[in-house]
Amino acid sequence: MKYRISDFERLTGVPSATLRYYDSIGVLCTQRDQKNNYRSYASQDILRLIQLRQMTAFGIPLSSMPSREGNVACEDMLASLTQRKHEIESQIENLHNMLGRIRLHENAFAQACEGGDAVKPARMVGTYRLFLSDPEVAAHQNTAGIFQHWMTCAPHVYSVVRVRMKDMGQREDGCCPADIGIGLFKNHFDAISDTYREPMQYSAVTSCLQMMIETPDPMRIPFAALEPFFAYITQHNLIPLDDFYGWIVYSPVGEENPMYRISMRIEVGGL
Repeated sequence: MKYRISDFERLTGVPSATLRYYDSIGVLCTQRDQKNNYRSYASQDILRLIQLRQMTAFGIPLSSMPSREGNVACEDMLASLTQRKHEIESQIENLHNMLGRIRLHENAFAQACEGGDAVKPARMVGTYRLFLSDPEVAAHQNTAGIFQHWMTCAPHVYSVVRVRMKDMGQREDGCCPADIGIGLFKNHFDAISDTYREPMQYSAVTSCLQMMIETPDPMRIPFAALEPFFAYITQHNLIPLDDFYGWIVYSPVGEENPMYRISMRIEVGGL
């Protein structure tokens, strides 16, 4: 059976502009009737149209389809499908990782919004950090390259803060000095094939204590916000093993009285 272009358009619902484009690149061509010079489609063209729409819906380019320029072997179509399958599997993995990160942010923001958080045992995953506010780190020749490389991992990078135990005695107006910078979990660090080098800082997977704290200045952490950690450590006969590290969950902009929300953690022994 033959279909005039208008009839084929009406039957399939494919706009004439799309049909003309398919014809121009040779993937779905009309045949000219030598008797009346009309162009028309054959019944087999419905099968070709179905295949076109199916494959393009898979994300396979029209250039990989059979056309008047040359047929595409079944083996070549298989290769195109296999390649597209691998691309989709990679996208699914990336989306799964992003979903996990969103859930982590969602839980952290829920804690930040609820307020009144208490110290509790937690698990600190392997994390690489770069503290840009540290003058030695800022001046290091590797810092800019590391920062720019890590930023390609967004949304898996995050803002971090560090309060050194040795700086606890340098409190000014009841606040401890802190460094701020960028962090990246080890699994994402490995995914971008990065390698440890100065001035990175790394913390391995470990047991820790965690609590959400608030501060108007992430570079000046109120000692009062850290006191519940020390109370918990004393009460449960634990041993602090490292500095305080935090994930800056919320960074305000333009607020009259800004308040940063930080998920603060400290590695401890004896849990």
